[in-house]
Amino acid sequence: KPQIVPPWGYLLNVALSFISEKRKTNQKNLEKTFNEILELSTKYFTVLELQPLSVFKDAFRPLKEIVEEIEEGILYNQHIALDQYPLEVILEIIKQLEYARVATQNNPIVHVLDWICKQKKSDKPQKMYFSRGDIEKGLSGELSASQVTEVLDCLTIKDSALNKGYFIPSEVGKRNYYKRPLVMNKGYYVLLDSNLWAKGFYHVWLEKYGKGINLGPLFEWVVQKQLSAKKVKFLTGQKYKITAEERKAFVITSEEGECDFVIDTAEKVYFIELKKKEITSDAMAGNSLAALTDMSKSVLAAFVQASKHELILRKRGELKFVNGDKIVLASKGVEKIHISAFDRYGLHDKMLVKRFLESLVRCNFTCVQDEQLFDLKKRQGEFKRIVSNEILNTAYPNGSYLLTFRSFSLPQFMFVLDNCQSEKDFTVQLDITSRIITGMKDWYNEQVFMGEVRKS
Repeated sequence: KPQIVPPWGYLLNVALSFISEKRKTNQKNLEKTFNEILELSTKYFTVLELQPLSVFKDAFRPLKEIVEEIEEGILYNQHIALDQYPLEVILEIIKQLEYARVATQNNPIVHVLDWICKQKKSDKPQKMYFSRGDIEKGLSGELSASQVTEVLDCLTIKDSALNKGYFIPSEVGKRNYYKRPLVMNKGYYVLLDSNLWAKGFYHVWLEKYGKGINLGPLFEWVVQKQLSAKKVKFLTGQKYKITAEERKAFVITSEEGECDFVIDTAEKVYFIELKKKEITSDAMAGNSLAALTDMSKSVLAAFVQASKHELILRKRGELKFVNGDKIVLASKGVEKIHISAFDRYGLHDKMLVKRFLESLVRCNFTCVQDEQLFDLKKRQGEFKRIVSNEILNTAYPNGSYLLTFRSFSLPQFMFVLDNCQSEKDFTVQLDITSRIITGMKDWYNEQVFMGEVRKS
């Protein structure tokens, strides 16, 4: 049975807005006060029904409520989930992005983050603080004093500026803690929690070095390096010709198809499509139209793209690429995977993704300014043609086609690969939660839990 989780995300953000205030507290009543706050806030967010009280709750909701479900998923991300990553994961991502960008990892942010990672005393999340002298001494052979000053200015926010004025849940625009990883407090640079503030290093890198460049190929490079490190064979960026007959039959305008990644194992063929788009600030603020557009440009776009590859593979029985590489279907299964740059928590939930796709078959979306739904409706038309295709209906007579699509974030995908040393391991790890739903809406807990169940 799903357990109701306190709104840790909301409570953290409120606490940060008061972090610089000096107040006298009665230590005897402190625990009592905290428990009261915890109880009241948990009850408030339980009323909003952001977490299912039953594993099957979402499965039986009317499809016309899909917009509300997506909004609830976003609110879950904001107020329940804690956006956290191991420092080492963020370091690896930034290193690979930087190498793909300029073919070197000699970057001030990389140097500082690498040094901080080496100061950790365990693998567990921890609070860390340093003086400017500590950092200058630790990086003396790599960065000059002026470079240290410059990079620390980019990475640091004053404690009094953290989430200033934030209290009302809907005012998410006042949250800023995630934009800078280090907090200046009494002359020290403080990393309040090595997991919760890790992504701030990426935000600073993106702000300083990522503007005006296409991040897609850079993230593809990160995935390539991760797969190669785990000895999982793959094809990437491979193109294949699409005949005039196929373009007409499948309503495809392009004369070529291109696969971000293809992993051909003994049991399955995996088509992986990487979409770097993150949830926009408008969607985070509760704009339903923005949320639908974000889902269309990420989840739906990946599904449509990967499904076209599968259609042509099933029609031909093989897919021969321009460079001479080839994959043969034979009796293998086919799975399609969407990878986003970072976690979307509730929006990665398998039930939500499946119901979003189902709603595209049976529902029509409208708004006052209908042209704003152009992207969604265009892809919805492609989607409907795909799922009604006779080739797929023959391959999936029980209507299970939507269950062959999965959505991951890059950190989640890296988590899967942590336990892989071969292609066989890759299939095993992906299958752990492929058909199971626990209602947690927490992919990491679900993956670990089902992995333990599988072992027992």
